[in-house]
Amino acid sequence: MDNVEWIDFIQEIVKKGNNVNLKKECEKRGVGLNTLYRKVSGLEQTNYQLYQQFVILHPYKPRDTQGIDFEQLMRESIITGISQKELEAKYGVSKRTIQRKFANIEAENYNLYYIYQLYVDALKTGKTLHHSVIDKVVEEYVPQVVSTEKEKLESRKNQFKESIRNAKENKQRQLCKHYEEQIMRIDKQIESNERGID
Repeated sequence: MDNVEWIDFIQEIVKKGNNVNLKKECEKRGVGLNTLYRKVSGLEQTNYQLYQQFVILHPYKPRDTQGIDFEQLMRESIITGISQKELEAKYGVSKRTIQRKFANIEAENYNLYYIYQLYVDALKTGKTLHHSVIDKVVEEYVPQVVSTEKEKLESRKNQFKESIRNAKENKQRQLCKHYEEQIMRIDKQIESNERGID
């Protein structure tokens, strides 16, 4: 696509609001998601208003679950009654990711998984778990620290810096360039957040 087509494409995305799947939109046009982000970054100098609209609707959000102990989230759910949707809002991890990680717990900690299934069944029938079961869960519960958006972005940025070091050691210039672009996006998102845009 030429520059005019890119601007039209980005405007279309902005018009659709924030409930649009960027990856699918890119697939329809036969372009990569990273190319879209690169083109949007370029708009900061040439079409700041469109750049701002895009960044507000589609901020850089690290899809990073490092540092989150999903067993503890499962315990928190059992103890407090917090739903997966509420966990999503609290910890900034998608409900789908929570569901997937919770399913993995079956192999890693079957006892906890079993208690969680009892808890879910009890919710459906309006019953409660026996206090001895809850006490066991409470005993092993360690509250998770909720990271700020900036902390998550800085953590992701540090991961990309480490990836750049590894890519340079292996002489992978294209990969370095990709990571550098990601760091640029993170820096711009941090700046936007600090200006109160997000």
